[in-house]
Amino acid sequence: MLMFYSVTQLQSIVTVTEGEDVALQCNYTVANTGSDYLFWYRHLTNKAPEYILRTSTKNRNKDHADFAKERFSTNVSKAERTVPLNILQVRVTDSAGYYCALSPTVAQISDSTLQKLPCGTL
Repeated sequence: MLMFYSVTQLQSIVTVTEGEDVALQCNYTVANTGSDYLFWYRHLTNKAPEYILRTSTKNRNKDHADFAKERFSTNVSKAERTVPLNILQVRVTDSAGYYCALSPTVAQISDSTLQKLPCGTL
């Protein structure tokens, strides 16, 4: 049984003024079984990609990197199948490539495919 999983970032470049809030959009498609995890990462120039946060599509469990706890958040909309990354009071140091990713639970991994994702840049 093949299950389909995907994420799509429609915004390739987002421009905001320092101090403003921003929401980076990510749409997802998942099979209707189990709990799936949605992740946000950022890629700062000349650095390795950095984990920001994780949330579950089923029970809304969330986990944040220490640096992200105060200004970075998300709320999954199962009806709209979106998982925006909300950044409060954007700083110049937030300039980076931002990636959303999707991971099915361990029981479902053998039935899924991997997808290279385009980047959204802030």
